[in-house]
Amino acid sequence: MRIIDREQIAQVLDLNAALGEIERAFRLYSAGEVTMPSVGYLGFEDPPGDCHIKAAHVHGEPIFAVKVASGFYRNPARGLPSSNGLVMVFCAETGTPLVLLDDKGLITDVRTALAGVVASSLGHPFGFGTVGIVGAGTQARLQLEYLHRLRGPVQARVWSRSTDELEPYVSELRTKGIDVEARNDLQELCAECDTLITTTPATSPLIESAWVSAGTHITAVGADAEGKQELDPALFGRARGILVDSRNQCVDHAEVCHAVKAGIVEQELLVEIGEALAGQDWQLNPKGDITIADLSGLGASDAMMARLVWDALA
Repeated sequence: MRIIDREQIAQVLDLNAALGEIERAFRLYSAGEVTMPSVGYLGFEDPPGDCHIKAAHVHGEPIFAVKVASGFYRNPARGLPSSNGLVMVFCAETGTPLVLLDDKGLITDVRTALAGVVASSLGHPFGFGTVGIVGAGTQARLQLEYLHRLRGPVQARVWSRSTDELEPYVSELRTKGIDVEARNDLQELCAECDTLITTTPATSPLIESAWVSAGTHITAVGADAEGKQELDPALFGRARGILVDSRNQCVDHAEVCHAVKAGIVEQELLVEIGEALAGQDWQLNPKGDITIADLSGLGASDAMMARLVWDALA
């Protein structure tokens, strides 16, 4: 079986093509054109981390994929990336292993950031305004960088629980032409921003409902497993439109699950991103209401990204 390393994968990944595949994955998943089992999950307390196992076959595609992705949040202090993993690609006709993508988490990082671009674009179709980034890790960097590269120049503010991360973050993103400033107070950041993107592994709410003004869109990325939470559940009660990548996954273990379990939001009111992309009306007053997009991560997106890489390198 062929093994392809991270450097080779990075060389062939075209962001615009990948963005199109992510949008297609959302649409096909919501249309019932994907076979995708429940997420496998391992959680670790000391050191804190997790491992996700996701698999999917997009109907009609010549391959299916199985991904193992880990996130260990103290790794940067050891000089290691917080995310890692690999993707196995199989022939959908014979089940034969075709290639192992030793991407070390690259596919997960890229597809998550691109999903954030799609979600934030739906939440603020008239422009992002000032973008607030909560966190300063890999996703905090990529979410902002990809918004800037794929949707035009953005003005941003960033907050991190670890103030030591702020200066390197600001310095790095400014070298990429992005207007970004650090904030030491999260409530202050929320007051300044029209779009909020949360990217942390927090296990209790960071953002209080009272801090968020009408007209704000929030893309919640960090809560992708049971026990994680970044938002005050009351925020979902104030939101006019709530998007999810997968209704089943998000109600089970993503950000919105806390509001559903508390009876603040009914599952039936959640609209999948694929449904919104297909034209379903999901918000009544997008200029003045709070909207939230909850991302749990689709195995279908991993499969589409893997197929894109396989096609480029086969």
